[in-house]
Amino acid sequence: MLVTLSLRFTVVFIKRLTLTILSKSLNLTREEGEKWIANLIKETKMDAKIDESEGTVILNHTHNSVYQQVIEKTKGLSFKANQILATALKQDNVQ
Repeated sequence: MLVTLSLRFTVVFIKRLTLTILSKSLNLTREEGEKWIANLIKETKMDAKIDESEGTVILNHTHNSVYQQVIEKTKGLSFKANQILATALKQDNVQ
């Protein structure tokens, strides 16, 4: 999980990473590193691809619009508000 978060943080600043350097920093062989990165991209649905001919990982930056960010924040707040309301109603029924 920590490696995933670190790699996502790195995406903000870097657009291309070589598989050799990335694999070394993960203490893996190049082949193991390539498999690990491919699984990471697939599992996290990260917008990235592996260019085998150049031996690089190409990271694409996706920027959400302000409108989309507001929608996502509102969904989270709505969910939390519903949880608080449900907890309050349960406590009210107990008393």
